[in-house]
Amino acid sequence: MERFGEAVVRVRSATHRQTMADFVQELKQFEANPYDRMIEGFVKPYTEGAALPEAMEADFGPLFFDREDFIPPQLWLGSVPTHIPTSSLHRDPLTGFLFQVMGRKRLDLYSADQADLL
Repeated sequence: MERFGEAVVRVRSATHRQTMADFVQELKQFEANPYDRMIEGFVKPYTEGAALPEAMEADFGPLFFDREDFIPPQLWLGSVPTHIPTSSLHRDPLTGFLFQVMGRKRLDLYSADQADLL
C-alpha cells in the first residue's frame, strides 16, 4: 500500500470512489466475515472493471505488447469466496489478459464455437 495507497479507484458504482488504502481495508474487513451466509448478488467490495488508476499504469497492463494496441486497462479487484459466483455466465466482447495477483480464481472456459449457446 505504500506505493498505491493514495491512488483513487472507482468501486461498485459510476460515482463511488475511494483510495486504494481504504479499499484494501474494506477487503480485509470483508474477509473477516463468515462466507457461509452470502449468496450471489450480495454487495461485495469489488471494482467492477474500473479504469486502472494512472499511478498504477506503469506496473500493470499488457506486458510485451504496445499499450496503444489495447483498450485502457481495467481493474477487476475484489474478494469473493470461490463457492460464490462473482458474475453470472457471460461472454466478454473483447480479448483480454488476466493477472491473478493473489488467491484463487475459477474460470470456466468454453470454445468460441459455443458462443451462441452461452
